[in-house]
Amino acid sequence: MSPVFARFVPDSGRGLIDDDGPALLSGQLLSRYAARICGPVLEMTATKASALVGFLRACRHEEALVVVAVTGEVRARSPRAAELARAGVLHAALLAGYGGPLVLVARAVVDAAGPDADTRLRERIARDIDAGYTSIGISARALNDADEWARVAPMLGELDLGIELEVGASEEAALLLAQVDDLGLPISAVRGAGLFDEIGAAVRVVDAADLPPDGRDSDVPLPLRVCIDGLLRVGGDDDSVEARAWMATTRLLARLGGRDTAVRLEEALAAVLAEVPG
Repeated sequence: MSPVFARFVPDSGRGLIDDDGPALLSGQLLSRYAARICGPVLEMTATKASALVGFLRACRHEEALVVVAVTGEVRARSPRAAELARAGVLHAALLAGYGGPLVLVARAVVDAAGPDADTRLRERIARDIDAGYTSIGISARALNDADEWARVAPMLGELDLGIELEVGASEEAALLLAQVDDLGLPISAVRGAGLFDEIGAAVRVVDAADLPPDGRDSDVPLPLRVCIDGLLRVGGDDDSVEARAWMATTRLLARLGGRDTAVRLEEALAAVLAEVPG
């Protein structure tokens, strides 16, 4: 792990990794320095371990920033499921020799809003933070009204972790962002918005399969995070799955110009540290 990145690991990620492991960085940090990264970031959902290893190997070779997401369904399987899923991601990073920056996202649990929705959401967020996640997804449908958002806001606002808004096809991202912004919550990423919807300074999270065809990826505005899941084939033996994931990741990074994003982030953070007295 780079000593520069080690200085920026949030409290929720400290004590979970060693010098050979990845630097668990905040999604808020990636959002804050998106302009300095000058390229898209790749994301993969933690499903098949061998595919994750191949993905991480490719990102290590290309010095690319990494986001790994864990679904709400996986984290809800047992009281320790969130912790076990995080351990699985870090083990895959160890197998891949990946010691670079990694944002670990707890995807939103899409519950219907109802009585005590804000209480249930606060409890879930607390478990995910305790398990070491560095970016927290919230469904726009998780809470009933502005009063419930206001009760959740202080818990999230005091943490320098990523806050990711997940919107549905029928929801207007710009309106939801404005409502959340009124509460003082800095949204680091938006998942589910259209390719050209107005989402302010937040990072736009899109599926690779939804990008424009024929090499027009540059038309999509940055900052951008691209989920590779739809390009992966996870059937077959582990070696084959790992090799295919490595190839798909390498090709996508070349297509999108996502190489060396970790290098550029490290340079930006090193400049910040150089300005700190002593």
